[in-house]
Amino acid sequence: MSQILKLTATIAALAADQAVPHGLVRIPDWIFLVEKNELTGPKKALYAQCFTDVATAIGTTKTDIQNVAAAAFTVGGVHYAKAATDDFWDLTGFNVTNAMYNICLLCIDTAGDMQIGIGTEGATLGAVVLPDTPADSCVVAQVVVNPTGTGNFVGGTDDLDDGVIVPGAVYSDLGGHPDLFGEVTLGKAADITNVYVDNSMASARNVEVIAACLHSLIA
Repeated sequence: MSQILKLTATIAALAADQAVPHGLVRIPDWIFLVEKNELTGPKKALYAQCFTDVATAIGTTKTDIQNVAAAAFTVGGVHYAKAATDDFWDLTGFNVTNAMYNICLLCIDTAGDMQIGIGTEGATLGAVVLPDTPADSCVVAQVVVNPTGTGNFVGGTDDLDDGVIVPGAVYSDLGGHPDLFGEVTLGKAADITNVYVDNSMASARNVEVIAACLHSLIA
């Protein structure tokens, strides 16, 4: 008798060979992955893209970040613009523990106001889990902070070039959410218990796993 199962699984950010129990009687012959049609993460990011290099840099107020160049971006397919603005992004709430890494997404909303998306810090840059794009916003840049001096970094309070904390701030201008072109794929070969799934994106993804054991008479 053939067995076909459809499983819904959440694949962790940057997962490598995440085990998904399949519950079949033997190793599946066929395995298919279908990413669910979500309104978050990379599929949402397709509707929010930036078309200019906004030249992010530390602001005159050194706790803040400025866009030295104007931004031209879309949200939901509608075009918006934002002029160059000093001290535009206030990083309040973006805090990073000493020796850890974190990423803050720098966004502009449809009203032309600043928004930020705060990641979940990690021991390495690759271990940082990115947030979703804030509502009605476009990601135009990001800043990476990795304090290597003395003490933790407190966003909105500590200077981004503080000589004691040494935040090590690195600015990157983006065309949208960094997970836009990531993918979920099968990992190593399935076994009697699990199928294995990889996730190249720095945010968790919901997928459906379709696995089948075919009857021995089926060619």
